[in-house]
Amino acid sequence: MANELANAVAAVQDIVGAISGIRGAPDTPPDQINMFPFSIAYPTSGDWRRTRIGTREGVQSIAVELHFSRTGLARDVAEALPYGDSVVEALLANLSLSGAIFDLNNISWTFGPMKWGGIDTIGWRFILKAAMQADP
Repeated sequence: MANELANAVAAVQDIVGAISGIRGAPDTPPDQINMFPFSIAYPTSGDWRRTRIGTREGVQSIAVELHFSRTGLARDVAEALPYGDSVVEALLANLSLSGAIFDLNNISWTFGPMKWGGIDTIGWRFILKAAMQADP
């Protein structure tokens, strides 16, 4: 059986990583970060159900975090803010995440202080609601 969630996360990272200015978007979250801005993505929750024809379908939540360094708050916020639109537009331009999902139902977001690997950052956290289907 294919790993549908891992494929969806990798597709998200490919899309976000292609945005101009993003310096890192690995398929699996690293323990430490060494370049900014960078994106990490991972599944957070979801549900699967069996259909009458034996396939699985459900809605999965995938978090995408876009981290920026915290060196000067006003400058860091000014650098980070435009990426809110850039990430949403890039994802909405590819509703199937290059075929990894059936449909991207919704994108919600928060912006503010973050932390990764013990390092204080600032940035965006997007939650994607992805409708997925899978063969048994």
